[in-house]
Amino acid sequence: MHAWSLSLMQSPRLLQEAQAKLFPNLYNVYQNTVKSSSYQDWPLFIDPSKMDRRFDHPAWKNVPYYRSCHQAYLTMCEWLLSMAKASPMPQQTQKELVFYLKQTLDAYAPSNFPATNPEIFMRILEEGDQALTEGIARLFRDWQDLGPQEFFLSLTRPKGFNLGENLALTPGQVVLKNKLMELIQYEPVEKRVYQAPLLIVPPWINKYYVFDLSAHKSFVDWARKQGHTVFIISWVNPDASMKNTSFLDYLKEGLLPALDAACDITGAREVHGIGYCLGGNLLSIGAAHLKKQKKNLLASLSLLATIGDFSRMEDLGLFLGPEHVNTIKKSIEEEGYMDGYALALIFSFLRANNLIWSALVNKYFLGKDPFPLDFLHWNADPSSLPARMYLDFLEHVVQSDRFLTPEGITLEGQTFSFHDMDIPCFVMAAQRDHIAPWKSCFPFFQAAKGKKTFILATAGHIAGVINSPVKNKYSYFHLERYKDGITEEDWAQKAIEVKGSWWPFWHTWIVDIQSKQTDAPPLGNQKYPATQNAPGTYVLSGKNQQKTAKAT
Repeated sequence: MHAWSLSLMQSPRLLQEAQAKLFPNLYNVYQNTVKSSSYQDWPLFIDPSKMDRRFDHPAWKNVPYYRSCHQAYLTMCEWLLSMAKASPMPQQTQKELVFYLKQTLDAYAPSNFPATNPEIFMRILEEGDQALTEGIARLFRDWQDLGPQEFFLSLTRPKGFNLGENLALTPGQVVLKNKLMELIQYEPVEKRVYQAPLLIVPPWINKYYVFDLSAHKSFVDWARKQGHTVFIISWVNPDASMKNTSFLDYLKEGLLPALDAACDITGAREVHGIGYCLGGNLLSIGAAHLKKQKKNLLASLSLLATIGDFSRMEDLGLFLGPEHVNTIKKSIEEEGYMDGYALALIFSFLRANNLIWSALVNKYFLGKDPFPLDFLHWNADPSSLPARMYLDFLEHVVQSDRFLTPEGITLEGQTFSFHDMDIPCFVMAAQRDHIAPWKSCFPFFQAAKGKKTFILATAGHIAGVINSPVKNKYSYFHLERYKDGITEEDWAQKAIEVKGSWWPFWHTWIVDIQSKQTDAPPLGNQKYPATQNAPGTYVLSGKNQQKTAKAT
C-alpha cells in the first residue's frame, strides 16, 4: 500500500482522472436505485459476476437500501482495482497490490456484516437477536479455541465424513510401505484386466483419497470397473524428524519404488502414470529421470492440473517467489516442516469469497452448517511438507522454471529435463482452476514430442479433475487435429466442447496405447505382501481425522 501511495503522489493526474470517474458512477448508483423503486426489474448499474454468489438473494436487487449498498460497493471495487492496475510501479509490486487489495475488498463486502446483509436481518426478524448474539459469541469462542489456521479451515469442513465409513471405501491392500509412502493396490472387479496397470501419484499437500471420495465420485472405483489394475501412493504426513527429506527423496523413495512394485506384482513391463497437481510434477520429473537412465517403465503420462510454466501462475505465484522463500525459510527450517494448515489457508484465501467470508457468514450469522460435500472435507484435511523438500521445490523447480527447456532443472547435482519427452502424454487442465491456471498447464502439451492430447475441463482445480460420468456434469474441450507449435489461443478457438465427464475419453486414449489384457493379478506377492486394508495408516494422520478405517 505504501508503494501505491507513492505512485499516486508521483502521478497526481492519474488520481484526478480516477476521482472524476468515481463521483459520476456513485451518482449513477443513486439514480439507478431511485429508478428501481418505480420500475420493476430495473437493470442493475453493475451486474455481479455469474461466479459471485454473494448477492444472489432477491433483496439485494429489490430493496433500495441493500441495492444501493452492494452497487456502491461494486462500484468502489471496480474503481480501486482499475486505479491499482493503472498505477505506475514494478509489475511484481502491482500484482501484490491488486491481490491484497482484492483480499481487503472481499473482507469489507456488505454481505459480511449484519447491518448490510438482508439474509441476516431476516433471520433476526424471525428468530430474534439472540440467534445473532449467540453466533457472534460462538465465533469468538472458536477463534480462541482453534487458532487462526484451524478456525478458517473449519468454516467449510462438513460433518459426517470418516475414512473407511463413507470415504475411501474401495477395497484394497497396502503392498509397500516405507518412511515416505504407502502403496495401495485395489481389488480388481474384472477377471481379465489391461496388462499395464495404473499408478496414481497424488500431491502430498493433501491426502490421496481425492481419487476415492464417495462411491459415485471415486476415480479409483470407476477405473477398476473399466478393467484397470489400480495402484495409488498414500504419502506420509511428515513431522520435524523429516526436515532433511528432499524433493529427490520423494522420487527415489516414493515414485520409483512404487513403479517397481506395480510392475513386479502385475508382471507388466510398463505402467500408466497419472499425476495430479504437484504429483504430476514429480511424475514428469521421474519420467525424465527414467529416460536418462534408459529405463522404459512408463507406458504413458497423464498430467492432471499440473503446472508446466510457473511464470504463468496467477495469484498463487505471489506465495512461491524469492521474497516469500526468504520470509519463510528460517521459520520452516526451525520448525522442520511447512505446516499443511498454513498452505491450505493460502489456497482458501485464493477463493476467499467462497471459502472464507461466505462460509463465515453462513456458519455464525445464519446458523447454517457447511454443505455436506466430500470435496470440502478433503480440502480441509491437508498434509505438511518437509522443510527441505518444500524449499527444493520452490527454489529448483518453481523459481528455476526450466524443466520444459533443454537446459532443465538441477536437483542435488542431477539435471532433469522434459525436453524431447516422447512418452505418450495426456495433459488435462481446468478452465476455472485458481491454483494451476490452464495456460500454465498447456506448455506440457506443447513440450511433449510423442503421442499427445490436451483437454480442458469446465470446472475448477478439484471438480474439474474429479468429475465422474455417473452424474454427467460439466463438460470438456478437445481438439482432435492441430499443427505442431499450436498456441493456447489457437487451441481455445478451435477446440470442440463435449458434454459430460472427460474420464471415458481418457480411458479410450489409454486403451488405444495398450489394449492387451491378462488375468487379474492377486493383491501383492511374495516380494510385496499385502499387509493392511486400505486406506492404510498414513492417510489417518492429521487434525481432521478422528476415526480410523473400519476393519474389513
